[in-house]
Amino acid sequence: ALAAPRAPVVLAGVSGALAQAFAAGNHALFASRELVDRRTLGFPPAVRTATITGPADAVGSALDAIAGIAVRDVLGPIPVDTGGVRSVVRFDYRAGTDVARELRSALIRNATTRRRPVAGRPQRAAPSLRLHFDDPEVWT
Repeated sequence: ALAAPRAPVVLAGVSGALAQAFAAGNHALFASRELVDRRTLGFPPAVRTATITGPADAVGSALDAIAGIAVRDVLGPIPVDTGGVRSVVRFDYRAGTDVARELRSALIRNATTRRRPVAGRPQRAAPSLRLHFDDPEVWT
């Protein structure tokens, strides 16, 4: 994509079907087959993803907020190293506006909810809920 038109391009360290496709000039066919596979598996860029990370109750509330929206599926929640849990929501592009609106609302509700102190314990800060759309880290 960065080469000038008709510029020679050298691929180094590439093997398998990708290298064969470029060597034969069939990179468009390779890309279309890859996209078909990604649609079947539900991987980006065929679908969009939203990653929700935070305390289990906050992630659960965010997932409840999108319960009425037609999403492909929800992966998790699973524990994460930093504490809390993470869920990945996969959805079609046409549902993106609705998913974004509801998750943003859940994020704002979570951030603005007052926490009452429990007797004998210091008041804790509001749980941090993190939201990422199309986060490539999830698939690596």
